[in-house]
Amino acid sequence: MSGTMLFELWSRDIRVLLVCTALLAVIGLQLPRKIRVYSSVVGLFLFAGVLNGLVYTHFHTDPERELSGETVTITGIASECREISSDRFMITVDGKTEGGVNADIVVYSAKPVEPRNIVKFTCKVSELKNNPVFSRADYYGSRGIVLTGFAEEIRDTGKCGDRFMRLADSLRDRTAECIGYSVDGDASVFLQALICGDKRELPQAERTSLYRSGLGHILAVSGLHLSVIALIFSTIFSTLKVPKKLRSLLMFLVILVFMGFAGFSPSVTRAGIMLIMMYASTLFGRRTDDLNTLGVCALVMTAAMPYAVLSVSFTLSFASAAAVGVVSPVLTKKLEEHRLHSIKSALIKTLVILAVTMPLQMLYFDEVSVASPLTNLLLLPICTLALVLLPFSMLLGGTTAPAQLLFRISGLLVNSVLRCCRWLADSGVVSIPGCRRFVLYISAVALFGVLCQAFARRSARVFALGGTIVLAFAYAASAFAGYLDRDNVHITIMNYNHGTTAVITRGSEALVLDIGSKGRLTDSVQKLFSYRGVRSFDAVFIKGDTNADRYRSLVIPPAEDICTELGYYGESFVIGDSADLDGLIVIRTKSGFSVSAYGTEIELTSESLKTDGKVLRLSELDSIAEFEIDDESTELFTLDSGFHRTNTITLPEGG
Repeated sequence: MSGTMLFELWSRDIRVLLVCTALLAVIGLQLPRKIRVYSSVVGLFLFAGVLNGLVYTHFHTDPERELSGETVTITGIASECREISSDRFMITVDGKTEGGVNADIVVYSAKPVEPRNIVKFTCKVSELKNNPVFSRADYYGSRGIVLTGFAEEIRDTGKCGDRFMRLADSLRDRTAECIGYSVDGDASVFLQALICGDKRELPQAERTSLYRSGLGHILAVSGLHLSVIALIFSTIFSTLKVPKKLRSLLMFLVILVFMGFAGFSPSVTRAGIMLIMMYASTLFGRRTDDLNTLGVCALVMTAAMPYAVLSVSFTLSFASAAAVGVVSPVLTKKLEEHRLHSIKSALIKTLVILAVTMPLQMLYFDEVSVASPLTNLLLLPICTLALVLLPFSMLLGGTTAPAQLLFRISGLLVNSVLRCCRWLADSGVVSIPGCRRFVLYISAVALFGVLCQAFARRSARVFALGGTIVLAFAYAASAFAGYLDRDNVHITIMNYNHGTTAVITRGSEALVLDIGSKGRLTDSVQKLFSYRGVRSFDAVFIKGDTNADRYRSLVIPPAEDICTELGYYGESFVIGDSADLDGLIVIRTKSGFSVSAYGTEIELTSESLKTDGKVLRLSELDSIAEFEIDDESTELFTLDSGFHRTNTITLPEGG
């Protein structure tokens, strides 16, 4: 796994092999003789990982990239079909061209197809690129998909290309249908995400509250979910007195079906392989080792798809599994003799997971929760109980009276969790925003250092005390940094698909100007709020009267004041008219809008944004841009989709 990751992160040519070989040779010569054998084995697998990445890229990915710009006919299995608007569908196809070249592609079409059916279409393909709103190339690249295109017509042959996954999809759809029949609102969507792992229907605001509270991991189907399913069916088989060997074989089948049910995501695949190995060890009278089992999982998964190491789910799943299975047992072993050892062990375990995954959370997410040890101790058992009730509900028929009762109990349980998470997310005291990078870096290093010291001493007390001090320091330092930054103004401009959204932040306050994006960028606005640590959304002005309520229902915190171009009562917003909101004054001009926000004057049109005498041409902007305004100067930077600065822009003065 490490070798494959080196290949992916460094480069994609033979020089990586040479560099790795040289480094391993130098390091190996410096090691004591008794551990050279072990280091040689590690080096061999590291070399094999790099080689695996090179081979996969040469024979699979590079031929696909060479198709970019060509019009090709592709035949393959539609693994996913998602409606993204009333007249457009996004279809993921695992296929091949007529020339036999692999062509895994994300194709857009006006016509839907049945998932798992064989489809055929002709389109001009291009290489996937990241855009200011969504890092498409990175997301699909971890699944080995590098191409996209638009098909005027796509033919569904009606033939099923994957009967196993069709069965798994049918079970998942039936489960979602039964949950929706018995439970309403956000609780229904949360239950579907909890058991099926499909977070697409869960509002961004709810996802944010869960991740901010430290419970976001429950949405990724993994070891917890699979352990619950395995325990239920193992109990059933034991009650029916199924012979031991047959029971193990049946458990293999149950695990495989549930892996397909969850879409074979990296987290559930990792957990499934580990469980299969555990049952196989009992079948053959062997003992398992967590670290070796984890290594086998990584070997199997990266051998089939080297790019999986770039997946957020993959890295977080393996890091968490290593924390739980390898590090935590060493620290909690002595606690078995103490009173309340289960509670203490649970706290230590969640703190270890935070210490191990904190660098990854900084890399992948917009904020880092520091309350996860407490929320996992108090709220995770409630989610687990709801999760246990769901399989029993389906075994009882899904729509029968007992099944509906269990579903509704589950709904009440997750509703209480959602309310707690919303309250915690609104409080603003449970997470550190991603913009406090320096504080997060220091805290991550310090927390990992405390973990290493505690691991060496085999002391849970050292880790608990040191970890608490580090987290308290992190929160205090973040609050102090926010106080120092309270008067600085940032104007973040997201220009996408003929619409612009400008977010003006000052400290923890925010204002939004939606000029033509029609509320479609609320997910990106939410990500920016999380990154900036926004706790007060004062007002939003929307050009037109489309999706105004999205800024109240889909964003945390919700907008306190909303005004559209048609005014509060639907009257026309003509040249010279103005809207006076909390901290935001918008005046309609001949060319666009004149805005006063937090003492900063902005002139915004469909073509440009001007502030402090500097002009940004929106037609030339192919990424997210940010003005930083303080008492002395105004600077402009380009940002990536994670709002990290990538470049400094020098702008002309004047109009």
